[in-house]
Amino acid sequence: MKMQSTYIPILKAKEGELDALGCLFESTRNNLKPWFDVPQITDKDKEKFKGKNVSVVEAFLTNIAHAISKVWKHRDAYVDLPLWAPNAQTEGGEHVIQFFCKQAEHFGVRVTPVVDCMRWDDPIYVYAFKGLTHKADKEVILRLVMNVDSAEEMAEEDEFLARLEDIAATLNYDPRATAVMIDFGDVTSAKYEIPKITTQAERVIEIFRRAGHQKFVVSGCSIGAYISSVVPLPSTEKTVPRKEMLAWKSIVSLQGFKDVGFSDYGVRGPGSLVSGGAGNQNGKIRYTIQDGYFIARGYQLKTGEKGGQYYGLAQKIIDSGYYEGPEFSWGDKELLDCSHWAFRGLASKWIAIDTTHHVEYVLKEVEEFKRQRVIVEARSVAGV
Repeated sequence: MKMQSTYIPILKAKEGELDALGCLFESTRNNLKPWFDVPQITDKDKEKFKGKNVSVVEAFLTNIAHAISKVWKHRDAYVDLPLWAPNAQTEGGEHVIQFFCKQAEHFGVRVTPVVDCMRWDDPIYVYAFKGLTHKADKEVILRLVMNVDSAEEMAEEDEFLARLEDIAATLNYDPRATAVMIDFGDVTSAKYEIPKITTQAERVIEIFRRAGHQKFVVSGCSIGAYISSVVPLPSTEKTVPRKEMLAWKSIVSLQGFKDVGFSDYGVRGPGSLVSGGAGNQNGKIRYTIQDGYFIARGYQLKTGEKGGQYYGLAQKIIDSGYYEGPEFSWGDKELLDCSHWAFRGLASKWIAIDTTHHVEYVLKEVEEFKRQRVIVEARSVAGV
């Protein structure tokens, strides 16, 4: 498999993130292959289809696939449904992964399905991917979520290698051409030290190399489910290191690891879908900076100035010394407009603003670090 992007953002297939993708510069879109995590259907979602005489799950997934196509038609994307059960099916008896990928491709999105290594024990899950990959040229990407289960599995390396061999044989792909995403997920906890992440990633990559894999991406997220996990006090600002970026830079600096790709979760952590409710949300702006975030946290949106607090939060970003200027991205222009009291914006609007700046910034950051590494290596070879 040829890696088709410099940076792979794992984004929720929701309004804010999709709006952000539509507002990126064209040059950025051409260097991006986003990874869509499809949300699980909720009771609130089901209520929207009440009385419409439709298959609710199928209608829900079709709507999401169509929404993605509005901003990513005729482009490549990874697709995963990690919040759905491994054996989840539509009303018609089709696995949700199989159904969703077909719908996305019907709407013109070129889909690469994601195979979760730790879900391979479920026969329904396995059968769904057999149906998805029956075409000889259909590629997949493997995802290994770094948690207790995967750590225990890899402790028995021979058994884990047997699992990888079975996946490759069942789906009939060449491991040398199939990429692996090593996903550390939420790394906000103090136990996720950068040297530890680096060491773990190095070990996991070596195990996958024993199975023949040669393409790797490392992912993680330094913003948790709640803003209070990184900025404890309301109405305060804080810089937060992006551990996933710092760990990736450490990894690619190791001998033999320079081609490892970078991924992250944008500005919303993997667990944020299940956090709080509208009444508990805080005003916040997450502004990506070199190796970190500058976060301006407000207070609960149902109190005080409510959405009006964003005027002041935007001004704090402008005055922070980190602001890149209105030409840097659509999100940066919106920040300046908000600081001039042009709008308040709903939660999804601020996700779009933060995400647009983040993606533009991270892509440049990754490209610049790779460029500097090439220069360092060239000087080393020349003996300078």
